[in-house]
Amino acid sequence: QLVYWDSKVSVEDLDGMWSQPDVLKEWTNSGERRGNVRFSHDAKKRPYLSRVEVKAVAEIIISRHFSSRGVKPEALAALAEVCSMRFVHGVRSRTGLMGIDYPTAAWLSRS
Repeated sequence: QLVYWDSKVSVEDLDGMWSQPDVLKEWTNSGERRGNVRFSHDAKKRPYLSRVEVKAVAEIIISRHFSSRGVKPEALAALAEVCSMRFVHGVRSRTGLMGIDYPTAAWLSRS
């Protein structure tokens, strides 16, 4: 069963994704259209984010919540990749799109 971005994120967040030039290029080249964007799936049919998508999500999060903290989107994207392996539902006890648990997020916020 396909999983769509539209079922996992708000309209505002999806607009933010479309406004990222690299995401726009990737999604356009793969035939995605607004209102009907599919997640990529691995061989086991698990939805995951591309590296371009992870970086865009990180940039959106940084701009909304950490802009005054000096956190770099690349650092958040790398942390998310290590924590969730880019799977939409996370791995093990770390769930969610970014796969970052509360203690790690709190540490990032303090740093």
